[in-house]
Amino acid sequence: LEGYGHYANEILKRVVQSNPEHQFVFIFDRPFNQQFIFAFIYVIHVEITRIIIGRVAEPIAEASVTLERAPKYRAAPPEVARDLTKAVGPRRAPKAEASLMEASKAFERERYGDALVVLRSLAEDTPDVAAVRELTGLCLYRQGKWSDALRQLERFVELTGSVEQHPVIADCHRGLRHHDLVSQLWEELAASSPSAELVAEGRIVMAGSLADQGRLREAIALLERAPLQTKRPRSHHLRLWYALGDLYERAGDVPSAREWFARVLLHDAEMADTADRLSHL
Repeated sequence: LEGYGHYANEILKRVVQSNPEHQFVFIFDRPFNQQFIFAFIYVIHVEITRIIIGRVAEPIAEASVTLERAPKYRAAPPEVARDLTKAVGPRRAPKAEASLMEASKAFERERYGDALVVLRSLAEDTPDVAAVRELTGLCLYRQGKWSDALRQLERFVELTGSVEQHPVIADCHRGLRHHDLVSQLWEELAASSPSAELVAEGRIVMAGSLADQGRLREAIALLERAPLQTKRPRSHHLRLWYALGDLYERAGDVPSAREWFARVLLHDAEMADTADRLSHL
């Protein structure tokens, strides 16, 4: 990929988004921006393999909006400490807790492989500790390993009955083109009346699933049914606005796309690639 500028980005994005049934191989010979890996701009999922030739080229900070709600532990919450103690006994519990904290910090620093090394060792002794399953699933999700992530996160749901990670589970199913399951998870999430932020995340994934199937108008209608008008927007409002701008652009409604991207920038000038996309509409 020569140049790596806006023109290359736009051409590749449109080719990828128009052909989600294909696997794409991107070959880089220098550091690249994660915005080129369009599978992570989560209004669409496609298979993209990254091949780096020549000198090592590490990806720089991602341009996409973070989706999952990862636990950020400084010290294990009481219920997690209790589960660890039950699993390994009081003598080994402090070491197990320290390992979980180490994995959590690695996740926050986007060192998902390092986190998984710790978690896989920990999981041998704590197969039924929900927090270990949850964090393992989120690491695998960030690596694009949808099936492996699902096994961990679905076990987390079995252990807790929580819908907290339903948007991530749905996004994994979307990556695997299990659109019926995405719809089922969205219905479960909406019926459980969780937080507004969690509902917004699930709504965005469901809209992405509809868009993947070419149902752009339905995807837009789903997002427009969300509470979009607010004087004090929170982060989930901005994510909804960004997703709407993306869908409108893909649907060919440039004025509406401009409107929603501009609204995002008014409150967060550095969110994802919004400024760049707006400037080229």
